[in-house]
Amino acid sequence: MSTSTTMVKRAARSDLTSAAIFYTVVLFLTSVIVYFIGYRQDNPDATILIVLIPTTVAVLITARTLGWAGVRRLLRLRGDSPWSARLLLTTALAIPTIALAAIFIGSTVTGQSSEFAMRADGLLILVLLVVIVIGEEYGFRGYMLPRLQSRYSALVAGIITGVAWTVWHYPSSLIGTGSPLDTPFWLFGIWVVAATVLMTSVFNASRGSVGMMMLFHLTANASFVFLPLLPENREGDLTTFSVFVALVVVVAAVVVRINGPSSLSTTPRTTQSQSQGKESQSSRPFPRSTTKITAQGAGRMSSRQHVNGE
Repeated sequence: MSTSTTMVKRAARSDLTSAAIFYTVVLFLTSVIVYFIGYRQDNPDATILIVLIPTTVAVLITARTLGWAGVRRLLRLRGDSPWSARLLLTTALAIPTIALAAIFIGSTVTGQSSEFAMRADGLLILVLLVVIVIGEEYGFRGYMLPRLQSRYSALVAGIITGVAWTVWHYPSSLIGTGSPLDTPFWLFGIWVVAATVLMTSVFNASRGSVGMMMLFHLTANASFVFLPLLPENREGDLTTFSVFVALVVVVAAVVVRINGPSSLSTTPRTTQSQSQGKESQSSRPFPRSTTKITAQGAGRMSSRQHVNGE
């Protein structure tokens, strides 16, 4: 690989990392403002709009840097390869299966009943859960994760995304929304980071499918709502949810061990340049004044190599 091409790739990775940082800063600032308004009005329900902020910010920044063609690509549900039935079923059933196992173990240990009944407002809640995953996934997995994977391994990028996702939930937990009741936030955070590692594996296996991320997220939230898993549904007892988090951590560790930290799957990790195209030098949130060679220029330097964030 030529020195000039190496410089271009390093510059591209730095720019994409800057874009992820810029996104995170704008996301957090906007979210804190909404949280503060809800807190001042003493109306936690007003913060329901917060779930739309990750996707909204991602769409606005993408429109600014990549234009509406970039937005259309960002909002695609499918990745760069067709969905396989095996991956679809694994994504849909992974968390509910782990949840059922945790409920069985927790009920055996505590002696509590594991019975559950369908909720009368189940359809309305399901619609709300769909809104939540649409509002969050295009931001955290559609925008942030591919840019982080352009510079870091899938494991590191997944952990960073998971930590950001956890911190984003924290203000809402202070006013009684956004995280399970009667649950220590640190335990909820471990679940979020471990789940994000699993989601990163699915994201790369599906070649960047945000639709798969939505399915994973939806079935996880549905498990929390419709199964007797959370402390609020088990008389405040943490045993079952603690077992659930431990099982998710173990499964995530097994995925890392089998597939390796680089991509967390049998396919290469999906980077921003693969999933959405390359941002132009003039429209990056953090322009690089010292770098005149753009990712587009790499094609002119070498007809055999291109910048793909790997």
